[in-house]
Amino acid sequence: MVQQGNFKCHVSNPSKHKMFLFIFEDDHGWVYEPHGVEPCFWSTSLEGSDILKASGWKPYEMHRVSHHLHKALLKAGHLRRV
Repeated sequence: MVQQGNFKCHVSNPSKHKMFLFIFEDDHGWVYEPHGVEPCFWSTSLEGSDILKASGWKPYEMHRVSHHLHKALLKAGHLRRV
């Protein structure tokens, strides 16, 4: 159980959360960077965050994502534009 203000939330794993990302494509694939002040950004589902991390993606360290993984996240509904 996690308490936020006057509200109590039941969370199965408090360390897991959605990520907000700035995403753009270049010649070598997709670049997923943590969202900063960019006007458009993307959100992952909890499963999408796990898939990204399992593929080796790390913010500020290994920020490239293959075309295949990007398409798979979109098709499965784990990535959406906010």
